[in-house]
This record gives sequence, structure tokens and C-alpha cells, in this order.
Amino acid sequence: MLQKITFYGFLTTILLAPLPFGSNREWSWTTLALLIGLWVFLDTLPFNQQENKEKSQLKKLLFPALLFSLFCGWSFLQTVSLSPTSSLPHPLWQEAQSILNIQLPATISLNPQDTLQSLMIMLTYGGCFWLSCRVCHAPEKAKIVLNAFMVASALYAFYGLIVYFLDLKTILWFDKWAYKQDVTSTFVNRNTYATYAALGTLVSIAVLFQSIGKHLHDHLTPRQTIRILIENISQKAWFPFTAFLLNITALFQTHSRGGFLSLIIAMALLLACLAYIRLIPRKLLISFFAVVGFGAVFALSMSSDLTLKRLEGTSLASSARDDVYLATTEAIKSAPYIGTGYGTFQEGFKPFKSDSEMLSWYDWTEAHNTYLELAMETGIPATLLMISLFLLLFYINMRAVMKRRRRQIYAVVSAAAIVLVAAHAVVDFSLQIPGFTVSFLLIAGMGWAQSWTSKRRRKA
Repeated sequence: MLQKITFYGFLTTILLAPLPFGSNREWSWTTLALLIGLWVFLDTLPFNQQENKEKSQLKKLLFPALLFSLFCGWSFLQTVSLSPTSSLPHPLWQEAQSILNIQLPATISLNPQDTLQSLMIMLTYGGCFWLSCRVCHAPEKAKIVLNAFMVASALYAFYGLIVYFLDLKTILWFDKWAYKQDVTSTFVNRNTYATYAALGTLVSIAVLFQSIGKHLHDHLTPRQTIRILIENISQKAWFPFTAFLLNITALFQTHSRGGFLSLIIAMALLLACLAYIRLIPRKLLISFFAVVGFGAVFALSMSSDLTLKRLEGTSLASSARDDVYLATTEAIKSAPYIGTGYGTFQEGFKPFKSDSEMLSWYDWTEAHNTYLELAMETGIPATLLMISLFLLLFYINMRAVMKRRRRQIYAVVSAAAIVLVAAHAVVDFSLQIPGFTVSFLLIAGMGWAQSWTSKRRRKA
């Protein structure tokens, strides 16, 4: 009973996380942290736990947990007061102390409070991944998670499209204050919602072919394939197809270039993997690219060509982000190993803002490149730790796709999701929005849990 409460409570928490502005407000991310902490605590209680199963899961999570702990440990050390004579504290502390003529803490972080707050959110992410790995170890629960996320993403897309086409310009019962001409659903930023919709699109495609893949074979002609597709979609796979159409339509109506291009990259991997595990006939892979692309063309035709116009007009030379990237790179060079403090981009970036008009008109709070921002805040070594963690997850997923003989669909979705967020992190900050990140980690944890064989080796 306790396991059911933990599972459904955790799943509900994640599915509702995008609702309050993507949980990107202090009260909402604090509530999210408390709830995830509660489910982690209940999961640690000894009721209904099997000792052998627990040991097996802990061994698999040991190395990623070590990488994550090192990153969090370093982030905490950035908030510790050091000797004023030490060379580690940020030099701005000494300058401020000289100007104000008062004793100030000497820390690596420019703002220890912001660093601790960011660390709290990071620990929430860790708890989310941990629980997803734990609960999705059972195949039936992994299936529930995959389908539940598909339904939730479709509902968020449906809501966003209703608001958009009725020209309500609202988020819930609040008037929109940004991106009034774009679909954002319950998120504020269109680019973040575009990544969420892209994740929903990937999941919908995977569930769709999981439902109809067993009816498709290499010897079928294109006409037979289309007939079987139509029959199966109309009879039993209509909801995954509907969820796909809703998500991809909503994505295009965000008019997000980064979201669109990231989806293209991730979808290519998804379809290739689905062909590899024989849910899509390999001989007909090109045809299925066309079939799946039908929904994309349909959605794109309804977007008033705005997305295409923005893609055609994309130029880093004319974008403020180019100057932000250059200034952030200079900031990284000033403290390449220790950083300015996790979560302190706004404070650390100000001294490096050039006289460029593009940078002076706005108080930049994000670098619009998660890799550069993380390197500036935590240093290059800590950033490499986090990148290594994602590479490890991707490797385990792809190994499962190639070596497992059943239930590879979960590893496929997880690998595609990792590619999606990794690509989008180059041009935006979706991974810094809690409502999106916990949703992604729910899928990533599910993929990790289902990437390991459950068969025990026989003793010689």
C-alpha cells in the first residue's frame, strides 16, 4: 500500500509540476522540493522492500550517484566562508569590503544564498531521478509512467492551443505578460514549453509504434503499410496519434526555432532506434519518416509561416545571444576552475557586460546556453562532471537498445529525450525550469531503470 501511495503521489507531483508557471516561482519550486523530499522519505521506509532488489538497484546507481554527489558537494563548498587571505574567494568580496569598510564573508560564490537555493533545486532533481529509477524498475509501472506522461503532455498542448486560437492571452487565470502571440501553455517562456511539447511528441510517437509495431513487417508494400496504419490508429492507437498531433501543433505555434530544430535531431534518433528494434520495418524507414512527418507538415501549415520566417532569419551575427556567449566565455576565463557560484550568473555576468547596446538594455539572468552558464557558475571541472553524467545515461540507454531483446522502447525514449535536451541546451535554458526538468528526469529515470536485464546469471 505504501509503495502505491509513493508511486502515484510522485507521478502526480511530476505531472502537475508544469502547471504553476513551470514551477519557476520560489513558492512553487519550494513546494516541489518538499513533495519530492516527502516521496523520497517514504521510499526509504522498510515496508515491502526486497533486500536483493535493493542491493541490485543501489549498485547500478552507485557511479551516477557519485558524480552527482561530487557536483553538489562542490556547489556547497562554494558557499563556505574562507580565510580572507585565501586566493579562492571571489575578488569582488574584497573590493566590496574595502568600499563599505565592513567585514563580509569570503566565499567563492558571489551570492551564497542563491547558490544554496540552486543546490536545493538540484537536489530535487536528484531525488526525482532516484525515485523514477526506483519505481520504474517494475515494467508495469514504467508503462504507466510512459502513458501518463503522454496524456499529460497532450492535455497541456490542448490547453495551450485553446488559449492561442481563442486569443485569450492568459496563463491559467493570469494575463500573459510575455510571448502573447505564441503558445506557452502553462509555462511563461515559449522555448521551454516548446521543449516540453517536443518531449511529448517523442513519447507519443514511441507509444504509437509500440501499439502498432507488431502488425508491421518488412514484406509489406507501402500501400499495405498505410492501410494497416490507418486501421490500427483508428481502432486502438487513436490517442497516441492525437497526442502526437496536439504536441507537434503546439510546438510549431510556439514559433521556437531551437525547439523545432532540437526535435528534428531527437526524432531522427528515435525513428532510427525504432527501426533497429523492429517496431518500424527497416526497409520502410523512409516511408515512415514521411508518415510521421505528415503531422509536422499539417501543424506547420497552420503556423502562419512564422516559424519558417524565424528560421530563415536566424543569424548569430544579428543576435544578442552572440554577444552574451562571448561575454560569458570571458567570465569563464576569469575563474575557469572554481566558478562564481552555482546560480549566480546574473551577478557574475554584470562585470563582463560590454558597451554593446545589445547587452546594456537588459539585465541578463541566463546565458541562453546551459553549458556556458554552468561553466561560469561552477567551473569547467564541475561542468564536465555533469556532462559526464548525461553521457553515462545516454550510453546505458543505447547499450540497452542494441543488446536487450524486450522492452527497449523505454531506453529508446530516454535516449531521444537526452538528445533533445542536450541540443536545446546549446541555445536556451529549458533545463533551468523545474517543471520541465523534473518531467525530463521522470523519462530519463524510467529509461535507466528499464535498461538493465532482470535475468540473474546462473552459477557455474
